[in-house]
Amino acid sequence: MLGVCVYEQVMSYEPIPPLTKDDLEELLQTKVDRFTISPLTAPGENYGSTMLLVDAILLPDHKKISIAAKLVSESPRMREIFCFRETVTKEICTYMQVRPEFHAIQKEYGVPEELFLDVIPRCYGARTTLGGGIDQPVDESSAILLENLKVSGYRLADRLVGLDLNHLQYVVTRLARFHATAIVIKLKKPDVFKDTVMKAATFVKGGPPSGDPGKNNLADSVTAISHLPVVSQYMDRISKSIERMHDRMKKHERPEGREPFATFVHADFWTNNMMFAYGGSNGEEITGLKIFDFQMPTYGSPATDLLFLLYSSRTIDVSKEDCNMLIKLYHDEFIKWLKLFGCDTEPFSYENFLKEIESEGRDCFTHSLFFIKISSLPESKAPNLLDKSEFDKIFGDINGLGNTYFTKIENLIEEFVERNWL
Repeated sequence: MLGVCVYEQVMSYEPIPPLTKDDLEELLQTKVDRFTISPLTAPGENYGSTMLLVDAILLPDHKKISIAAKLVSESPRMREIFCFRETVTKEICTYMQVRPEFHAIQKEYGVPEELFLDVIPRCYGARTTLGGGIDQPVDESSAILLENLKVSGYRLADRLVGLDLNHLQYVVTRLARFHATAIVIKLKKPDVFKDTVMKAATFVKGGPPSGDPGKNNLADSVTAISHLPVVSQYMDRISKSIERMHDRMKKHERPEGREPFATFVHADFWTNNMMFAYGGSNGEEITGLKIFDFQMPTYGSPATDLLFLLYSSRTIDVSKEDCNMLIKLYHDEFIKWLKLFGCDTEPFSYENFLKEIESEGRDCFTHSLFFIKISSLPESKAPNLLDKSEFDKIFGDINGLGNTYFTKIENLIEEFVERNWL
């Protein structure tokens, strides 16, 4: 989530060092014959980091490997917005400690191959500092080497359009298993949960200093759409929602982790942080999902991820009734997964889950409002992240966004009002 840790004061930063052959050999723990590096993502697809495609030939057997290399952002401002000195550690922990535990618990309980949850990409190597492994303080030379999912046929959905009902159904069932797996570890192996999942979910304190830049950016976004009747009609409620979120950021309030549902929450679960694989007779049947960009995970309500997905990333034809169905589908799969591990499901009733939905619903409006804007920016409008003024302009600029953006905003406000969440 942009705005989690917004700082405006001048910070001292080193430039981002390029990846060298020595770097790759250190990270991969093997010799490299030769390699090439190129940009992995297009403008507007990633704001919190620098993503590179690394194709390498490894020695001694000349094995080819394709890598998605994640470095910190070239923009000092983006590094502070994303609190990179804390979030890099969280992400490395997710890939190198949480992922193995998710796999281990499923193998221990004999989860069938056709149900096995494998949604976190493989990590080939990582470091927090040059030559320092993963246990040293994070600096600008930190790096994470992940499998290049595109080689395995995975691809991003179109963020400008969003996820249709078919994709949402697929994602929601896997999201339910993801959250439930963390709860299984919490219940069955509490020490492992504390040492791995909770380590990755460490709360990052952050918030805007004097001047309130995050609040101003959000206000600019609303002002730019104030011509829409539904916006002007509910402007007071929208403003109060922004104030409430901003106050929480200023107070460094930790998201609530209400038991028994409290779990490992991605906290930035939108279209661009997942990829899909396809197959079947027509090549369009969804056969796989990968989730990435674990910079913000926290210990909180599973409804945080579910609602943000539904309200930031759906196509305009997905209705309120569809969302109700998806919420029920999520809970059904959540319960099935807990039962697979022999967990007592009585505390996780649908009635109790709807209380989680109601509680989180009142807090996810501003996050969704903001990300509808981010997800609607065409590539030509993506800002130069090294230029602060250009980045700030995207909040108040609605030129070139098109009718889909305005329809999504109208749908969001109308549904939140109907649900009494706004």
